[in-house]
Amino acid sequence: MPIPDDVTDGADVLADGVSLKPGGLKTSPIGDIVTDDSPPEAEDGDKLSILVIDIAGLSADGNDVAVRRRKIVSEITHAYETWGIFQIINHGVSQQLVNDVHKQAHEFFSLPPEIKERIRVETQELSESNNYHQQGFLRKPADPMNTSWREDLAFSSSWNKSKGMIERAWLDMGASTVKTVHEYLKSMDDLDMKLLEILAKGLGLDSGFFLQNLCHVRTSEKPYYWQVNFHPPCQHTEQTIGIPPHSDPCILTLLSQENVSGLQAMKGGRYMDVLPTPGALVVNVGDLLEAWSNGRFQSAVHRVVVSTKQERVSWAFLMYPSHSVVVEAPKQLIDDEHPRLFKPLGHVTMLRELYEGVQAALKSGDTCKPLPKVLFYELARLNKSVEIDSESRAN
Repeated sequence: MPIPDDVTDGADVLADGVSLKPGGLKTSPIGDIVTDDSPPEAEDGDKLSILVIDIAGLSADGNDVAVRRRKIVSEITHAYETWGIFQIINHGVSQQLVNDVHKQAHEFFSLPPEIKERIRVETQELSESNNYHQQGFLRKPADPMNTSWREDLAFSSSWNKSKGMIERAWLDMGASTVKTVHEYLKSMDDLDMKLLEILAKGLGLDSGFFLQNLCHVRTSEKPYYWQVNFHPPCQHTEQTIGIPPHSDPCILTLLSQENVSGLQAMKGGRYMDVLPTPGALVVNVGDLLEAWSNGRFQSAVHRVVVSTKQERVSWAFLMYPSHSVVVEAPKQLIDDEHPRLFKPLGHVTMLRELYEGVQAALKSGDTCKPLPKVLFYELARLNKSVEIDSESRAN
C-alpha cells in the first residue's frame, strides 16, 4: 500500500496492502503465502475481456473532435462505473519508452543480491518509503512482511524528491537510465491529467475539478507514487501470490505490464485474468476517487499471480491529491436519491490509518478481507453495510 513519506514514521512500507481470505496469513517452509479459503481461482475460460478504449481522438484536431471526445468520455465513464478497471490504447505514451523502462527494470532486478542489498541500505538512508524492497522469496519465512513473491522499487512524493533515490538505485546502469525513467514518468503524468479531465466531465463537473486539487500550493508539484514490481518464476504457484488482493488507495493508477499475464480482477466473487493487450495501459479507479465520486466510480479489487515459467515486470503510477486537500464529494453529486456515502477525508490521515490497520491485521493474522478496501470502507463509509464486489454493477 503506497504511503507518503510523512506517514510511515520510520517503519518499512508494505507496498500493496495485505488481503487474504479467511484462514489468515501463513508461510510454507519455502517462505511463500498459503491461503485456505480464498475466492475461487481463475479457471480455464475465466479470461476477462475488460474494455479496451481507443483514446486517439482525445487530443486530435478536426471537425469531428467534439463528437469523438464525447464518445471517449462516455466510454471511459461507463468503464469506471461498471468495472473500475480497463485498458486504453493510442494513449500517447511512446511504446519505445515503455519498452525501455521495462528493459531497464529487468536489468536492475538481475543485479546480484549483494548489490541490491547495498542499494536498499543506501536508499533507506534517504527515505523509508522511497526504497528497494525484498519480499516473499528473498525474506525469511518468519518475517511478518513476507507477503508477496516479488521484489519492488517504490518511490513516492514528487520527481524532485524521488530523483536522488532513482540516481542511487540505478547508479551502476548509467545516467541515461535516469533520463529515460524521468521521461516515462512525465508521459504518465501528462496522461493522468487528461484522464482526470475526462473523469470530471463524466461526473458533470467542471473539467478542471480534479486538477485544481492536485498541485501543492507553493511548489506546484503533484504528489504521486510509482512502483516497479518484479515477479520471478515460481514452481509453487498454488502456494504463492505475486501481490495479494487489494484496491489502490489513490485517485487513479496507470499500469504497464508487458505481454505477460498475471493481473487478475475480481468480478462476481471470482478472480479473472486481465489479459495484456499489446500497446495498452491498464487504468484502475482508486479508493479516493470512489469517495470523491460519491460511489459512482468503484475501485477494483485485484491481485497478481505468478508463473512457473515467465518472470514479470510491471510499472504502476499512482496519483494522489495534494496533502492539504480534503476529499469530499461535491454538492452536485448529492441529492435525495444519492445521499452522501463518504465522510470528508484528509487523505494523509486516511493513509496512515490504513497502514496501521494493515500492520495490525498482519500481526494478528486476521487478514480475512481484501485490504485496504475493507479498511477504507470502515474508516470512510457513512453506511458500513456494503459489499466489496457488487453483483449490482452493470456488465
